Amino acid sequence: MGQRILTALALVSIAVLLPACFEKEMEFLSDKIEIAANPNLAEWIPRLAYNSQDDEFLVVWSEQGVRDQGESSKYAIFAQRLSSSGEKKGTTFSPAGPPVSNIILIPTPEYNKFTNQFLMAYTMAQNVTGFDELASIFDSKGEMVKQPFPIAAKPKSQMHSRVAFNSKKRQFFVTYNSSEDSSVASPDIKGVIIDEAGTPVGDELIINNVAGDEYNPFIAYNPKNDTYLVNWEDFRNVPTWEQNGEIYGALLDGDGNVLVNDIPMIDDFGTVDEGDQRHNEIAYNPHRNEFFVSWTDMAPSLDNVGIRGRFISADGKITGEVFTIADAAGPQIYPHAVYVPSVKKYFIIWEDGRNEDDPSLHWRSATNLDIYGKWMSSDGKTFSEEIVFCDDPGVQRYSSLSYAKKSNRLLVAWQDIIDEDLSLGETDNQSGQHIKEKGGNVYAIVYGSP
Repeated sequence: MGQRILTALALVSIAVLLPACFEKEMEFLSDKIEIAANPNLAEWIPRLAYNSQDDEFLVVWSEQGVRDQGESSKYAIFAQRLSSSGEKKGTTFSPAGPPVSNIILIPTPEYNKFTNQFLMAYTMAQNVTGFDELASIFDSKGEMVKQPFPIAAKPKSQMHSRVAFNSKKRQFFVTYNSSEDSSVASPDIKGVIIDEAGTPVGDELIINNVAGDEYNPFIAYNPKNDTYLVNWEDFRNVPTWEQNGEIYGALLDGDGNVLVNDIPMIDDFGTVDEGDQRHNEIAYNPHRNEFFVSWTDMAPSLDNVGIRGRFISADGKITGEVFTIADAAGPQIYPHAVYVPSVKKYFIIWEDGRNEDDPSLHWRSATNLDIYGKWMSSDGKTFSEEIVFCDDPGVQRYSSLSYAKKSNRLLVAWQDIIDEDLSLGETDNQSGQHIKEKGGNVYAIVYGSP
């Protein structure tokens, strides 16, 4: 009897220790991978998706520049497949079609495990309607399944699309900010549900249209409850988006109906520690059936700028207090988090300015940003030591993160901002947000189980 008790206790101890040991066994599995570094092109804002059937990553990014002598500068979106260990699979391809004169940017891919295909939403400038949201569908090898089609092509601008896949209904939910309904171009948060063949399901959905600017929505799907959580940068308390913002959200059912709206994920307006909150994201934890939301926070009590977060229950309620994830010298900005089931923890990356010569520098003026990350327990109470993914000289921005469940690996991608002799954002007199960038190259690195 005593032996059986000791054996049972030993098994419990192993079960408790296993996740921590498993986490410590994870390591860098590649050097820095050059994804796109053409000296004649600006490549920027990479985003990622994971193909669970083939255990592959997909990297997509925007490009601009002159490809052939004598031609004008054109825009395009390109993509590259990577194995879960970082080897390139096939050649680059253009999932939005050939290069065009119109500004085309901010691609966001999402994977459909049933068809082994991707839907990619993106933004394109139009001469009449401003910026519109489009999408295309392509297979796991990059072959086009459905040519680019409009998601939201209406007067005034639609931008900042994000996509979630509904595994219950086999549908995509694309959300974006839209200025269509505002006489002063004050954006609202909207969305469209699209079936896996690329056909809209129902009409455009209004998620939130409170007075004031709402920008940059993010969306995550909960397959247990068949719900979506959406959050965004919210400027209801101030005249414009150039002043202090908050992070608000909404819980939607699987058909896009709003169940809970105006969730104040962080609203410190008028408090002694009022700050500016931006760069919101969401990760879903199936073990606890809850959401983790994170953002960049500029509260005065932080050391310059930091990363904060909190938990939202499956029914849209705030649980617990706001807590700090990263707050070193200089700015820490743009968090991205994924839940890793094998260790029942979150992994979070961000852009880190602790090596700035002047740590008090505003994050928009940073000249030395690196890519950092660390593990966080599922309750947000304990953290690992920080992991440096890239600390090259200069500015590493627009990072992205994806998790490969089959091989238990993470891909981290980013834009290395460099000075290139390019006239960005001046094609056909078009202009807009995220357009007038400096030149850049796209890199990635793999971290995980050997």
